[in-house]
Amino acid sequence: MKNSYWKFLFLAAVGCGVLAGTLWAQQPGRTTKKAPDANRYQPKDTTNDKPKEEKIRPLPADPKLVKLHETFVLAAEKLAGDYAKEGKIDQARTCLEEILHLVPSYTPAKDALESIKLREAAANNKKLKVFANKEWQDAGISVIKGKPITLRVQGAWTCKLEFENIGPKGVEIPEELRDFNLGSLIGVVTDSDPSSKTAKPFLVGEVAQFTGDENGRLYLRIFDNDVKGNTGELSVEITGTFGK
Repeated sequence: MKNSYWKFLFLAAVGCGVLAGTLWAQQPGRTTKKAPDANRYQPKDTTNDKPKEEKIRPLPADPKLVKLHETFVLAAEKLAGDYAKEGKIDQARTCLEEILHLVPSYTPAKDALESIKLREAAANNKKLKVFANKEWQDAGISVIKGKPITLRVQGAWTCKLEFENIGPKGVEIPEELRDFNLGSLIGVVTDSDPSSKTAKPFLVGEVAQFTGDENGRLYLRIFDNDVKGNTGELSVEITGTFGK
């Protein structure tokens, strides 16, 4: 019990240190530089990075505050476990995230949160065929906002193009065929007509992974403005957390 108490004294110190640092950075007259938008999604090269020593700030002077930290972490961790057993994964995730807001270095919460993510990524599985000679086809699943989806695709199809009496200037590519490669597999998530102008198609290709930005049905099709002469089909496997 004594070792457990000192463990949480250490964790509380880390949490308070993070909070103090945040408040210090928000003092008037202090500014934080932001990276240029163009580099926002560029991967960071950490080859030559050296591990930094974590600075531990002094423990709070008020022992009641230390006890409050310990009580919250233990109670939130237990509540997360109870929610997980009941299948209330979203509530369990919220509890774990709140623990990490207070104590970012708390490993049990990190591990439990990663376990939830892995569980959601493989919760459901569905296989289907997408045909080259059909337009938008319902994939048979409902995407859930905030939940992960992975699509893996195999196979090949034939995209038939018919051009007659072509002059020396060739054929101009229609504007609606300039977004993706002709014949590629594309998808859209919507709760209305997938062919509407408000729908936002995305490239699926061989593999696509995404987290739902909104609730809606998933539709798939070949990227072609005239599917009548096409032949063949692709096999698509969908894994993740989704509805029917």
